[in-house]
Amino acid sequence: MEMMDEGKVLESIRSENKPVTMTRLEEKLGVRTSGDFAVLSRILGILEDKSLLFRTRDNRYITAEQKGYVIGRIHVTVQSVGFVDTENGSVRIEKEDLNGAMNGDEVVAGENRVLSVLKRAASEVTGTFTAKGKRLVCVLNDPRTEAMRHVLHFPKELGPKAGMSVVMKIVDYGPPAHLEYVRTLGDARDPETACEALLIDCGVRTQYPEEVLQEAEAMPRAVEDISGRTDLRNEMTVTIDGDDSKDFDDAVSVSRMPEGWRLKVSIADVSWYVREGSALDKEAFLRGCSVYTPVRTEGMLPVQLSNGICSLNPGVDRLTLTCDMVIAEDGHTESYTVYPSVIRSNERMTYRNVNAVLDGNPEICGRYERYVPFLQELAACADAIRTHRHDKGAIDFNVLEAEIEVNARGYAVNVKEQERGHAERIIEDCMIAANVCVAQLMRTNGIPAVYRVHGEPEYKRLESFRRISALFGQPFNAKGNVQQKDLQAYLESVEGSANETVIAQQLLQCMAKAYYSESGTGHYGLAEEDYLHFTSPIRRYPDLLVHRMLRKHLFEKNSDPMDAAVCAEAAVQSSERERISVDAERKCDAVKSAEYMLSQKGRKFRGVICSVNRSGMYVRLPNTVEGLVSMKSLEDDYYEFDEMNRAITGRRTHRTFRLGEEIEVLVADASVEKGTVDFTIEQKPAARRPERGKRQDMRRGGARRGRKNGRKEYRR
Repeated sequence: MEMMDEGKVLESIRSENKPVTMTRLEEKLGVRTSGDFAVLSRILGILEDKSLLFRTRDNRYITAEQKGYVIGRIHVTVQSVGFVDTENGSVRIEKEDLNGAMNGDEVVAGENRVLSVLKRAASEVTGTFTAKGKRLVCVLNDPRTEAMRHVLHFPKELGPKAGMSVVMKIVDYGPPAHLEYVRTLGDARDPETACEALLIDCGVRTQYPEEVLQEAEAMPRAVEDISGRTDLRNEMTVTIDGDDSKDFDDAVSVSRMPEGWRLKVSIADVSWYVREGSALDKEAFLRGCSVYTPVRTEGMLPVQLSNGICSLNPGVDRLTLTCDMVIAEDGHTESYTVYPSVIRSNERMTYRNVNAVLDGNPEICGRYERYVPFLQELAACADAIRTHRHDKGAIDFNVLEAEIEVNARGYAVNVKEQERGHAERIIEDCMIAANVCVAQLMRTNGIPAVYRVHGEPEYKRLESFRRISALFGQPFNAKGNVQQKDLQAYLESVEGSANETVIAQQLLQCMAKAYYSESGTGHYGLAEEDYLHFTSPIRRYPDLLVHRMLRKHLFEKNSDPMDAAVCAEAAVQSSERERISVDAERKCDAVKSAEYMLSQKGRKFRGVICSVNRSGMYVRLPNTVEGLVSMKSLEDDYYEFDEMNRAITGRRTHRTFRLGEEIEVLVADASVEKGTVDFTIEQKPAARRPERGKRQDMRRGGARRGRKNGRKEYRR
């Protein structure tokens, strides 16, 4: 009998497409000895305990999926309600049916309850000491843990104070869960402490192990060896990043050719310093990517590397891998090579200043006079690449994101739309071109890699969008197998309309989520057959691993038969860590947005209704902040949710609020802890209630008629 494990047993049962008898299972798995039978029985018991396998009344085996149950990650809201996403929507699980599951856990769910937890997402949580009468009690910070029964254990010598924020390790998930004190973060009112606590509760690693810091400290401060590398130090090369960026992992160089351009994208050679199997490599694998918040950054790598020897700082030698491309006038890549190199960046430029140069700002053009022709050629090259990609069908949703400004103490002082000008698009175009070339190179040469995969949109979600688009008066008419160009053409048709942003957001929600895979199956959104991430090895582990595989298999001809398995494991881990990172960044942005909007309490703003449900309507302001106008706050009438038309309508007044409608709202409140904003709207005066005697008369004479007519006389 071949090696038997849980996966092989489950696959044997799935392949039958019906409940399987023990005899049939033994036959399929080649069970012949009593020892084989004992192994199989043990595995079946484990799978049953995990709720991955069930027995029917006639003692046959069936998998959780065959039984109609779902396996996936559970998202727990601040109201402690869980949702497990499936292809057919989400399974809702009430607080009392979570069965000890926490946010991010991998679970088996069925019949609207969690049957078992397969994999835990969190090992640590945070809490804050709060005065309750004369006692100090530690309250867990994450509202999503409200449903978790737990016991806290502290050392006697701790000496807690009101407002002290602490980290707790989950030593037993229970129930009840047992948590032990690990360390003190600081004062919970301090923005940096609050931000770190939020990141920990989201599953982000915020401390490096000592051995990682020791390896980082031992890194060279300057380039020592450039042997075997193409010397590009005499070429004009610049980095272009945001104003606040400190880690520069990509630089560009361009020159005009008779029939196009020669574009060189040079990327920090992080894999030269972060060696396979090192403490730095193991920690980078566990983190998966850097996490960026308005208050603090949690780097995948320590600052000695991310801001030091790996960062392409101006005026110093840096080791890189260069994707050297010949770009034709029409924007397609005629040829390319990838090689180890050394560069010396001439200038650290910002998106803001490059946009000013391209707009012809006299002051900025004068300051960067030497670079003006260079930047104009770079823009022309990138624009050609974008046009070519557009012609292939690449989709640009152009959904605007928030830029949150904080003061020196970390408090939010402004929220506004993040600028996405010409310079931002230039770098995006150059990086995508390099990523495509490297993906093709690795596929052609059979080099193991971690690809970036994006599938086709789900049919059911597109059908839902068709109904929504009609409500906006912008019907989406593409039928059958929807192609990229269909979506592209539709987005262009609504460009400039009042509802452009909301429509783009609604359509984006129909798209499949991109993820990492060791076997690339293409990128639907970019209309590319092969795509991966090569250009950010300081902040993403897949990029670092792609660099390592290029070095081993292409430059050093030192292939390893285990590399394919390494890439497969990294793809799963990186996809999971990316989800955690995105969740943490969004939550931190929501908290800081709520903090800012609390300072705007009582002010009026105009916004657009971007979502409508049974709870009320969410309104998006021009500064990107979204807030809820709850049904409960609409006191001038009794409002009902119309799911078909995505609207809420008053029974008596017939006042209707529709998706995409522009309305004026007042900031009623905001919860910094939950990261939520509450709006209210100006309401029409409620009808005057009849006097007591008249109410009695109405009940006697008109109650029955009132119920038949929807109780309009009595419900407001």
